[in-house]
Amino acid sequence: MGFYVIATTTGDVDTATDDEQVAFQETSQGWIGSYRGERLGSVFLDMSEAAINIIAKFKAKHPNTKFIPTEDGEMFGLNESRI
Repeated sequence: MGFYVIATTTGDVDTATDDEQVAFQETSQGWIGSYRGERLGSVFLDMSEAAINIIAKFKAKHPNTKFIPTEDGEMFGLNESRI
């Protein structure tokens, strides 16, 4: 099971605080995303579909926040046009 930072609000994963990161991890219940203490799950088993789904959910909850994909996020198929 892995833990990834798939997006930040600053564009720099190295300097972003926990509140500025979207974390993504696999659990026994499936893929979970967390942002600012909020945790959202995805019904998708494929990690790329789950990452896209979770970012879409956070974007819907935080429409004025710009999420910038990290290298891990890009590995899962996220890009600026999808966020």
